[in-house]
Amino acid sequence: MGEAVKKIQIVSSSSTDEDISKKIKNRQLSELIFGFCGAIGAGVSTIADKLEKNLIKYNYDVVKIKISDLLFENLDQYKEQINYTGSTTELRKNKNLRGKVLQDLGNYLRENKGDGTLSHMAIKNIAIKRKDVYEKNGKILLVENDEGKEEIQIDPDVRIAWFIDSFKNPEEVEVFRDIYRNIFYLVGVLCPRGLRAQRLEHKGISRQDTADIIERDKSEKSDHGQQLVNTIHLSDCFINNSHSNVTNAEQELSRFLKIIFGSNISPTKAEFAMYVAYSSALKSSCLSRQVGSAIVNTNGDIIATGCNDVPKAGGGLYGYEDQGGDCRCLNMWDGACSNDSGKRDLKTEIEKILMENKIENSVELAEEISKNTKIKWLTEYTRAVHAEMDALIAAARNPNVGVLGANMYVTTFPCHNCARHIVAAGIKNVFYIEPYEKSLAVKLHNDSISTEEILENKVNFLPFQGIAPRQYQNLFVMHGDRKLNGKATEVDSKVAKPINEMFIDRYFDYETKVVEYLEKQLQ
Repeated sequence: MGEAVKKIQIVSSSSTDEDISKKIKNRQLSELIFGFCGAIGAGVSTIADKLEKNLIKYNYDVVKIKISDLLFENLDQYKEQINYTGSTTELRKNKNLRGKVLQDLGNYLRENKGDGTLSHMAIKNIAIKRKDVYEKNGKILLVENDEGKEEIQIDPDVRIAWFIDSFKNPEEVEVFRDIYRNIFYLVGVLCPRGLRAQRLEHKGISRQDTADIIERDKSEKSDHGQQLVNTIHLSDCFINNSHSNVTNAEQELSRFLKIIFGSNISPTKAEFAMYVAYSSALKSSCLSRQVGSAIVNTNGDIIATGCNDVPKAGGGLYGYEDQGGDCRCLNMWDGACSNDSGKRDLKTEIEKILMENKIENSVELAEEISKNTKIKWLTEYTRAVHAEMDALIAAARNPNVGVLGANMYVTTFPCHNCARHIVAAGIKNVFYIEPYEKSLAVKLHNDSISTEEILENKVNFLPFQGIAPRQYQNLFVMHGDRKLNGKATEVDSKVAKPINEMFIDRYFDYETKVVEYLEKQLQ
């Protein structure tokens, strides 16, 4: 690998504190990692290709890593464990079987090797390919690490973007966030189920296999399985990849990159409204989850907000200011969740009935019924007002506003109880981030609700598109000077670095260098 060199110095013989600060600033990484998440048939690879085309304008090399390819590479080693008897070559040609076998292998690896295993494979692939990319850029430099082994010295100016296609389990995303932090972005690709099914069938997959694959891809019972509904809402940016939105998807990806690299772009009305909903969710102290909602008029003005928590006499919900009078679940009944307590009581009643009828294994059977039927989804015993209802009630308390024809932004797809009130209130469109499997909204109210397309005579429940509220402050806060000599500054796409900073070295490395510099200056 050539002669190893000692680690490069980050501080020169500069004579001012400004110089040392600039020297450290120049150690910011240009490297980026984009993960992709989307339901099978959503066109994740198509969106990745469009993003690559845009990144070339920023002078970036793109290296794509497909999780499916990594699974194929490991298939022979685990064929027996997943009961697959064919060859890898045969599987690549069999479109009807390919998805099932790869899903089986992914599930096996998560359950037996750790939930982050597929991410670990992708990270290993990045480490292997990085040397090739650096050599291509003429930037290869070897250093001796703390263990005396040679490793590549990361160059802050190498403009490389890694694409990981695609994530299906929340733990896989968390692994990348833990390791790559600010240089990692997850892109959520959205597409109506009907269109996804058409795309899969067009590829030659049978209708029955298409239905099975889509359902399994969405959410499996095992935490180690495909958990798309629990993964996609972790995205930093959401892109709608339906036929009617092809041009808009291109524009959204271009805008996303401009924001990442510091162009002065303001949030959309939708992004602001969803950020308000997200902020409202943080007020909740519900023991189960935090959900937020915001109702806006057609101009994007906020009419009302809401979160899920326990109501109090006189109007509104309990909050921190209530102190000794705060009667939320965390302060009542030994801090027990009322809904969980109610479902436990229901399970006890089922046990009693089974025992009275002399049913064998009554306790175990009652447990099975509670875990594997819609009993586990019951919200009947909760004391909390849901966020959507809190927002509607807040609007009702204000005689100067109305919600007829307004839009609602909510962090989670509304439950069927909220959905019927949303319809009755006259809300026109509902935009959500997190899917909610427990909701029977569409099944119970398909006469009034549309989720596949925008219809004038229905209330449209639509996935949110744009910058996720989790990145709202990071990406829209003012970075540096927006003007130079009285004129708006322009971003040079060829050299601009991402505004979400991440530096190569450890903070105590910088501490050491600053102390060394200071001692020289004070001599």
